[in-house]
Amino acid sequence: MVVSKAARGGSLRRVWRALLPVAVVPLAVACGGSHGEGAAILARAQDGLRRLGSSAVHLHVRVETPVPVQRNFDVGADQLPKLDLTRWAKDPQRVACGAELECAKADVDVEAALRAVGPLLPSLPVDPKDVRSASVNVAVEENGRTRYVHIHGKIHVSVLGDTPFEADLDVRTP
Repeated sequence: MVVSKAARGGSLRRVWRALLPVAVVPLAVACGGSHGEGAAILARAQDGLRRLGSSAVHLHVRVETPVPVQRNFDVGADQLPKLDLTRWAKDPQRVACGAELECAKADVDVEAALRAVGPLLPSLPVDPKDVRSASVNVAVEENGRTRYVHIHGKIHVSVLGDTPFEADLDVRTP
């Protein structure tokens, strides 16, 4: 049987159309492009923080200035304000991270976050209202326990302009 070139082209196109989703879906998942997965990981991190009870968490805050501003302390998780990660996160995406962890990264809606936690912040040599941009990285263990919440961004410091800052919350292992 002789098949015309046009018929073969149409047949090949149908095969490629059928195979394309099979090839693209695993690639998208492996590259962390799924917003749904990122949002789900953020929700699990938030839930994990609420279930920590009085477990110890380490807080580290640093602002890069000519004389770096740095604060480190350990507190019980029950002393933390309610962190509403899912409300503050914009465009969450799953990202690669360590073994036995699920991780996500998102931009932070700075205005919403400051409205919620601004009144609870301790006195700092920089004004939290001067935060220009921020992103959050979270890691959740397979059992649902939150391992860390790291926030990094830029804050405007008079005379210096925009300078990097970080605020890291690391959960101590029991």
